[in-house]
Amino acid sequence: MSFRVPVKRTTAYSYDGQLQQQLEIIKSEIHAIKKDFDTCYLKLELMKFEEEKPVKQEGLMIDR
Repeated sequence: MSFRVPVKRTTAYSYDGQLQQQLEIIKSEIHAIKKDFDTCYLKLELMKFEEEKPVKQEGLMIDR
C-alpha cells in the first residue's frame, strides 16, 4: 500500500533568499546594539571626565 503526501518544495534560490533576509535583519540588529553600546560608552567617558575636572568655586580650585 502506497500513497502520496503533498510536499512543499522550496528551491535553493528561495531558501537562500530567506537566509539572506534573516542575515540582513541580524546585521541591522547588531548595528543598533553597537550604536547603543557606543552611546553608553561615550556617556560613561564623559561622566569620568567631568568627575576628574576640577570645579572652580568662589575663586578656589576644588577637586571633587
